Amino acid sequence: MARRIYAVDTENALVVAALLQDSIIRLSDIRHLPKSRQLVVSGSRLDRSHKHPMRQNFLLRVFDVERVRGRGFEKHGYGVLLAMELGDDDRELWCRFAGGGDLCVSIAALRLQLSDHDQPWLAKALPSHEAST
Repeated sequence: MARRIYAVDTENALVVAALLQDSIIRLSDIRHLPKSRQLVVSGSRLDRSHKHPMRQNFLLRVFDVERVRGRGFEKHGYGVLLAMELGDDDRELWCRFAGGGDLCVSIAALRLQLSDHDQPWLAKALPSHEAST
């Protein structure tokens, strides 16, 4: 089922984070738009709500972005999103990628929008990592 979710608090952000776990994101599809204070991310997320796991294209918009920092991954590659976490004061959004890459987004306020696009397709492979604690 195509989704559109707005998150303005920690509880809703956790729902978005759960939906985006194991997403495949090309690093070239992460765009910081300083003039509009947004971070825009597109990729394909794993949707386990079907009998057989599916992949679904998505667009994530992070609003009120003050700064974006990345480390530990190749500039022109892709990453598998392991986790999306909020800092203690909800002013930082951390995206943790397989292989050790991190993206830290400093935000003035918590405002996210996740929307699905196109039709889902059968996932060819499933991630084999263990869930982090």
